[in-house]
Amino acid sequence: MMKKLIATALAAAMIFGLVSVALAASVDLPDVDGYEWEKEVRRLASLGIIDGYEDGTFKPDNTVKRSEFAKMIVCMLGLENAANLLKGEAGPFSDVAGTHWASGYINVAEMKGIVGGYPDGTFKPEGTITYAEALKMILAAMGYLEDGFLVVRWPVTWIIQATEVGLDDGVEVLANLPISRGEVAKIFDNSLTKAHVKIGEHDFEKRDPEVSFMGKLGVKSFVGQVTDSPELWDSKTSGKVAVVGKDKDGKELPAETFAVENYEGLLGHKVKVWYKGSNVLAVEDLSTEKIVTLKQYKDLANPGRYILNHTVSDKTAVDDLVENDNEDLEITVVYEGSKPIAVKAAKYETGKVSDVYAYGSTRKDLYLSDASDGRSKLALAGFEVEYQGAAEGFSDIKKDDVVQYIIDNTPDIERAFIVVVRDVYKGTLTEVTSSDKMKVDGKVFEPANTTVSDTAKAQVGSVVTLYLNKDGKVFSIKVDKAYETTETFYGVVQGTSTRLVKGERKTFADILTVDGEVEYDCTGQEDVTVGNVVYGVIGGDDKVTFTKITATGPIAVTEVDTTNKKLNDTYFYTDKTLWLEVEEGSYNTRPRPYKDDEVTLYVAAGKVVVGIVE
Repeated sequence: MMKKLIATALAAAMIFGLVSVALAASVDLPDVDGYEWEKEVRRLASLGIIDGYEDGTFKPDNTVKRSEFAKMIVCMLGLENAANLLKGEAGPFSDVAGTHWASGYINVAEMKGIVGGYPDGTFKPEGTITYAEALKMILAAMGYLEDGFLVVRWPVTWIIQATEVGLDDGVEVLANLPISRGEVAKIFDNSLTKAHVKIGEHDFEKRDPEVSFMGKLGVKSFVGQVTDSPELWDSKTSGKVAVVGKDKDGKELPAETFAVENYEGLLGHKVKVWYKGSNVLAVEDLSTEKIVTLKQYKDLANPGRYILNHTVSDKTAVDDLVENDNEDLEITVVYEGSKPIAVKAAKYETGKVSDVYAYGSTRKDLYLSDASDGRSKLALAGFEVEYQGAAEGFSDIKKDDVVQYIIDNTPDIERAFIVVVRDVYKGTLTEVTSSDKMKVDGKVFEPANTTVSDTAKAQVGSVVTLYLNKDGKVFSIKVDKAYETTETFYGVVQGTSTRLVKGERKTFADILTVDGEVEYDCTGQEDVTVGNVVYGVIGGDDKVTFTKITATGPIAVTEVDTTNKKLNDTYFYTDKTLWLEVEEGSYNTRPRPYKDDEVTLYVAAGKVVVGIVE
């Protein structure tokens, strides 16, 4: 008699139950503001699946009783009417009297094969439900019954199945520990749009027509392609998302528009929109997308929809950029399965910031050098700007930042997208390969344009700073220290000698320098005399040219400023100054002089290069 009563109630619920679940007019639950799964909790609450406490809170970290979960799962099936009809009826479990508040829900869940109780015939309604039990009950409600597959052991089989379906996405499953209310909301939310199954000949099969919890809750859906959204700068739907579906003959239907919070990235995608009344509950993305190379784009079948620089465009506009092999063009293709259905292209311009200027609300300017589109300035006052990369806003941008930008000055649009890159690399440029790759201290970089590669070829051997763009390519090169084809030194001639070298008389000089004593060929050069201070230039052929440096002094040292490296507030020395003293005709190195010393100074380019202390 009991089974018959439950079956009758279920049949009645199939006729009347779907319309009984209404969306809550307002779901407050202040204690889930900022909670990890706030969106999921509010969606389940609006569907009437979960409730708050009498004080208006949700308490997401509280555990869930088995009786509470039975109610939730029955509501997910849209069978709350059936549960109400069976309220007060005794069920199959010895510890669930007809007077128990959840008796109707537990009876329905048992009849649907969702719960089976314990071997001793009890249900333990006040016990806490575990992760494994929650996953198993949801799977059973979706049609994954034990008759359809071999349950190897508890709870491993059910957890594996839950993972395959995607019920545990975002949740760390601790199988035999109690699950929290917030985590229950998350796994319920994961299951809302999943297809329910039936036992097939060899495996579980999707029901035909397709069934899901959303459908059982009276939530409707439609499928189409996102053709307009706030992502478009020339959006025609006032901040709403527009989805265009097709009829059975493939003809496009009028656009359906709706407001949804998380629309980013869906432009051009095929989606399934779940809604109840005017309330959009979920948008399921049915597409994939990937960035393609220019060559891959050229081989692409025409998808029909094109978006260029955040505005609706056409194939010709994108093709023209591709044909020019534009290096700053980024192309993203949206796919439905393996079929391309949309192209989203972004043509970035690039420049290096030479100055930043802001004044009140009328000036917000970035001055640029080497900009790829020839601009000298980005005037951003009054523009809606999205910043990415190293800066969160205009005030974060600094001189020498590389900026890659898309800007639309059209009246009523005036929007910009700016990627700020602060990646620099400094080192010695040792090689530019035949493919224009640059090697700096063993690390390899690619140029962003031919101007960079031409500059690099002319600066091999120099110490440089590389300014990279968002793709890690070199946009600009600054030469910090140009490569010198000659080597120079200062020193004092210690002695000379003449000898035969391959049958030719040559004169050599021993020169005492700051780096030690070195012998050089000085054949035929008059300035190389013992005791002379000389300036030597070593050419590319290793031939040395000497020039005599004239002495100043001797002078008496009355003051030494070590901070600014001054003698007598007139002469400046450096770390490379060679300090010497003469003893019995020979020169010995020594520390810098101090007060009361007498020195003879040899000055070049305003700096003391050699100082001899008497």
